[in-house]
Amino acid sequence: MSPEFIGVIAIVGLFVLLLLRVPVGVSLLLVGFFGFWQLLDLDVALAQLGMSAFGTASNYGLSVMPMFILMGMFLSYSGLAKDFSKQ
Repeated sequence: MSPEFIGVIAIVGLFVLLLLRVPVGVSLLLVGFFGFWQLLDLDVALAQLGMSAFGTASNYGLSVMPMFILMGMFLSYSGLAKDFSKQ
């Protein structure tokens, strides 16, 4: 199959998965995995699956945001946020 045809099938498959109410992240994961599998090889698809997950999880910007939100939740639940707003 040509790469263009595989791309069209992938887009249609993504829309079908979304219409079936599969979560967006899972849909993208499945479509990307099967796309790599068809274009290159199963070993390459499995390697890419591991590298993409590690690359995203080790991104500094994405690890700082949850900690910032957690810090805000600590301030909110401890009552310190009320003390800051009175001044």
